[in-house]
Amino acid sequence: MSPLENAIETALVLLAPIGIVYGWWFVLARMNERPRGWRNIVSITALALITGAVAGRFAMGDLMPSADWSTGAGVAEQMSYVKAWYRPIFLLCSSSLVLGLAGRPRLIGPISAACIGTALLWVLSTQP
Repeated sequence: MSPLENAIETALVLLAPIGIVYGWWFVLARMNERPRGWRNIVSITALALITGAVAGRFAMGDLMPSADWSTGAGVAEQMSYVKAWYRPIFLLCSSSLVLGLAGRPRLIGPISAACIGTALLWVLSTQP
């Protein structure tokens, strides 16, 4: 992998929390002034889904079965456990991305960056 690809992946992973925090700040501080419309509801749903995907990453680590990597005992169970989380999390990320594209125009960029960065975080942090 080239240094440029590593830099892009790192930037996207670092932009994910910024996008989530900015999105929730915008929802809580700025959307209260506007009437509730379908774009607001779609944006809030997309933010809730991607926040759930991030929370799932930390919950997965807490609930993971233990394994002894020096002897190999339990490693197969641990890896199958991690693999079982990929599909629901990527479903959350992709559905949040699609919903985010239909939401408020000002939140399309932050939600998209959060979705892609969260998916990359999952892939990069769960590989052995």
